[in-house]
Amino acid sequence: MKDYLPYAAGALAGLLVAFLMSGLLGLTETPQLVLFALLPAVGGAVVERVAIAGRTILEELHGKAERNRH
Repeated sequence: MKDYLPYAAGALAGLLVAFLMSGLLGLTETPQLVLFALLPAVGGAVVERVAIAGRTILEELHGKAERNRH
């Protein structure tokens, strides 16, 4: 379940941006539907990828530190 947290956080951020953009731009019907479909999915995917990349970089740095210690 913990692995889904970055995606959920990104989806929530995308949803908030969709609400803001919809309200500011006065979008209705199809543009609003597209906005609410795409931004949470894209936001979740981007944050998940960044979290995975960050975790990978940290693991590599930790591995290098361990090898240098010995």
